[in-house]
Amino acid sequence: MQTAEDEPAAPYAVDGKTIVINDENASWTIDRKTYDIQRIDVARPSIAKEVAIEVPGETAEDWTVIKSFDRKRPIQASETGKDIKEEVHCEEADSHQATAPRRGNIALLSLGALGVVYGDIGTSPLYTVQTLFSSLPTDKDHIIGGISSLIWLLLLVVTFKYVVIVLTVDNRGEGGIMALTALAARSCNAESTKWLKVIVLFVGVLGTAMFYADSILTPAVSVLSALEGISVATPNLNNRTMPIAIAILFLLFTIQRFGTGFVGRMFGPMIILWFVMLAVSGIEQIVQEPSIFEAFNPGRAVGFLLDQSSQGNLFPVIGSIVLGVTGSECLYADMGHFGPLSIRLSWLLVVMPSLFLNYLGQGALLIRDPTLVDNPFFHMYSDNFLYLSVVMATIATIIASQAVISGTYSMTREAIAFGYLPRLTVRHTSNSKIGRIYVPTANLILGAAVLIVTGAYAKSANLANAYGLSVTMTMMVTSLLVTVVGVTWCIRNSRWLLAVPLVTIMMAVLTLDMLLLISCANKFLDGAWFPFAVAIFLFILMSTWAKGTHLLRDAVRAELPPLAPFLAWLTAETVQRSPRTAVYAVTDLNSVPPALVLNLRHHKSIHEAVIICKVTVTETPEAAEGQRIKVSEAAKGYWRVEAFYGFKEDPDIPAIIAKLVAEHGLPIDPKSVSYFLFRALAVPRPGSTLVSVHGMSIIRKWLFAAMHHNAGTAAHFLRVP
Repeated sequence: MQTAEDEPAAPYAVDGKTIVINDENASWTIDRKTYDIQRIDVARPSIAKEVAIEVPGETAEDWTVIKSFDRKRPIQASETGKDIKEEVHCEEADSHQATAPRRGNIALLSLGALGVVYGDIGTSPLYTVQTLFSSLPTDKDHIIGGISSLIWLLLLVVTFKYVVIVLTVDNRGEGGIMALTALAARSCNAESTKWLKVIVLFVGVLGTAMFYADSILTPAVSVLSALEGISVATPNLNNRTMPIAIAILFLLFTIQRFGTGFVGRMFGPMIILWFVMLAVSGIEQIVQEPSIFEAFNPGRAVGFLLDQSSQGNLFPVIGSIVLGVTGSECLYADMGHFGPLSIRLSWLLVVMPSLFLNYLGQGALLIRDPTLVDNPFFHMYSDNFLYLSVVMATIATIIASQAVISGTYSMTREAIAFGYLPRLTVRHTSNSKIGRIYVPTANLILGAAVLIVTGAYAKSANLANAYGLSVTMTMMVTSLLVTVVGVTWCIRNSRWLLAVPLVTIMMAVLTLDMLLLISCANKFLDGAWFPFAVAIFLFILMSTWAKGTHLLRDAVRAELPPLAPFLAWLTAETVQRSPRTAVYAVTDLNSVPPALVLNLRHHKSIHEAVIICKVTVTETPEAAEGQRIKVSEAAKGYWRVEAFYGFKEDPDIPAIIAKLVAEHGLPIDPKSVSYFLFRALAVPRPGSTLVSVHGMSIIRKWLFAAMHHNAGTAAHFLRVP
């Protein structure tokens, strides 16, 4: 067995001993329970005790975790007095990381980012050039001008905005709309900026809704555009494209229950070949028409756009060019998985050169033969390689779709944690990899929506009109939130000289985002209304749930007596005490738990030990381990406990109880605990009008009641046995 001394390790003090961890991005499983060693968790003093609690009669000194999962060995007598050594090796480095990945993993993480981060934007060449020139003249000047505009938009949006600016803003290592919203909201916690926090939350929820709308369109347009290469090879099969696409997408959503890594293991390595294929096919065409290199001249892009503006065609053209930057948001959304350095390297060294070469190659092809504008991507391949290109394109779009689906699961989990969606079942599909989750309800709804859209639009050209609006709105939201974070940081730290150039740069970025948004909105009646309608509907659902839970919580709290006088009364009265410990999960530590009132009313007794526990979700991905629990004794035998979890973490009340015993010395037996939860019923008042009653209209009340009725139980959410 490899020992901890065989390679550099990180020592941490644990109860006076030294814990040596070989890989900080890992987890181990004991008796079917997974413990994660990651980021700040490695410094917690209870790490060995937590393991020991799982096996009665054994102490932390009896344990050594070895390389394999689900195995243990007692420390030999000869080892007594030696440091405890935990040797944990991570199989893959794709867990959410709060700090930059270690240098030895950069290459692997950069390769992994190719499929997950760049799957969407990497399949844009399938339809972008075709859509752009479907309504433009295909003379040489227009072709070079159009390709130049596409290249420079990629440089401005992806390279400058995301790679240079946005990736520098993170919520303790995490990116994405929800993480950025939490970061921006946290920066507006001062009393003078409370109004700004309300706006930030509104914009953030709207951006989240737009992300969901985009998640419906991306798999449909990607797979359809890949399969349309069949019509180039065999025109008679043109009508079969849509049914084949539906079959592939149905299969993709069906296998999600086996874990998101299943698709990665099947097709992951193919994404590298895909980018190689993009570059090689482009080079082959460029060699035959090197004049296409004029597209690198920004003057050609400016002249092209000015010419289109003079003809009143500017917005439709930009709306088509935007398709080339769809998927840019993934760079930020997946930053927690791979780290900013890996994402930057993947873009600069592989993805950007491959996309440039392929777009230039399609332009070169059209200069030589403008009649191939119906599908320039697949016309670049000879008959011998055409079917292979269709297969590779289909695999690449499946990987891109998988990345979007996985992102939807993560976004749903975060929205639940922040209280914008009802509790849903979240299944962890990997014991050794953090962040691998499956949300059955989200998968069912998303899958049904994708299949309906695929069948309704039938062709990628039809979807191209709808595609783009939700993407550009999400990009706009990201820019707004980054601006808020940057400006508030400058004000808070008195960096006034930095604030001026920051605001100037972000205003330029926002102007570009606004131009792209207006261009896509120009196609509103041609199909862009669909993602907008979906986003508005989801925004109403999310805002209704957030407001409804707040109103319901206030209504329940108003009916409960305050805790302090109640405990004083209990102490004075001779209330019978029952053995065991009672844990009451609550949302307010200052009010009497409803379940405790009902317990006392029906059983005329109180448990000899009572813990009133509240779980608070922080605005950070993980809560600081040293600040995980706040505990105070409200009266003899009564404790108030507040447990903090980050929005990327899963609350676990039994684990909190174990910590209370191990770290805070509460005189209770973790094996003799009874858990009590209370669930209020949301029932709209009969006879209410459409006018807002008690803070919400009757329509939203009925909507909230329906969501509340179908929400998952608190017991499952809190991991209560």
